[in-house]
Amino acid sequence: MFLAHCSEIPLHYKKPLKQFNDEKAIMHREDGFYLIENICPHQGSIIISKLQKNMICQYHGWSWNDQGEPLGSGKTSRYCLNSSHLTIQKLYVWNDLIFTTELVNLSQYQFNFKHMELVEYRIDEVEADSNNIVDVFLDVDHIPVVHTGVYDDIGLPNINSVRWEYFVWGNLQLVENPHDTGEFYSTIIEEERNLPYGAAWLCVYPNSMIEWQPGSLFITVTFPFQNGSKVFVFKYRDRRYNDKNWGINHKVWETAWQQDRIQASRIVRNSNKNLEESKIHFRNFLEKK
Repeated sequence: MFLAHCSEIPLHYKKPLKQFNDEKAIMHREDGFYLIENICPHQGSIIISKLQKNMICQYHGWSWNDQGEPLGSGKTSRYCLNSSHLTIQKLYVWNDLIFTTELVNLSQYQFNFKHMELVEYRIDEVEADSNNIVDVFLDVDHIPVVHTGVYDDIGLPNINSVRWEYFVWGNLQLVENPHDTGEFYSTIIEEERNLPYGAAWLCVYPNSMIEWQPGSLFITVTFPFQNGSKVFVFKYRDRRYNDKNWGINHKVWETAWQQDRIQASRIVRNSNKNLEESKIHFRNFLEKK
């Protein structure tokens, strides 16, 4: 699962994660990033609710160090002392993106997300099964039908020219770089103009979808919620790119996402028959979970 960009959590800081209803936080230590329990063992209060250095409960002041070891019991009496450790879990970084899963076998791909900056974060409620939303993401054949002309604005008219790579943890879709000479291509920095791909879509099972277009990164993480799903939307802009690039990228992605969420809501049955290789791969992962 995708959690955050490295730039969002400075060294020695902790940040609560909405993907876990704030019940877990991400922690940046000298030796890397960790997921730490964010519920006080005393009376179940959320410990931190904002980006901060110290793990101190807002209810009675119980506190912990960066190893999850108890430091103090705050204002509780001697009959109720903090002797509880907080559970921590090592996290993995790929191209400055933080995940709960290690994304092995991706080192050959030339992506640079170091300059990405979070410019919008929101939660969308979608009337669709969480797995159906991922199915739409894994479906190339629907693009010329549902997204007619949408990707033309970023110079990708031949959107069906996609190279697939499959991994234990998910898959990568690489769209051929058309080396277009249009308006969007003129906004691409020299470093990325000659990449072999003009866009890339990464799916980290079971619920994270990462979409790269030169100059931007759009990430969605979906969870079941009531009669549908909550979709956590992260929009990142590459600081090296100009406003025109961001305007085109943002319009294309937002248009496609609004169309995809409608399409996902129209899938009323999660089929296991007559499926493409990508969806079969996804279902095999779900069966082994």
